Amino acid sequence: MEARKKKRPRRQKALGPEKLATRLVKVLTRYRERWNPKELSELARQLREFADGLEKQGRKRSKE
Repeated sequence: MEARKKKRPRRQKALGPEKLATRLVKVLTRYRERWNPKELSELARQLREFADGLEKQGRKRSKE
């Protein structure tokens, strides 16, 4: 039995912010629909933490 070479994953093309924002909204909407309604505040908290991390990265880069 021959060893097969692993295929390298293709690098995806960068998408514009409008297209990415549309995809993100769709995904987040599906998460909200599937999430336990009693725990939606936890989902919101996690999303805020993620957004705060993005803002911190943006500030660090603008200072450099």
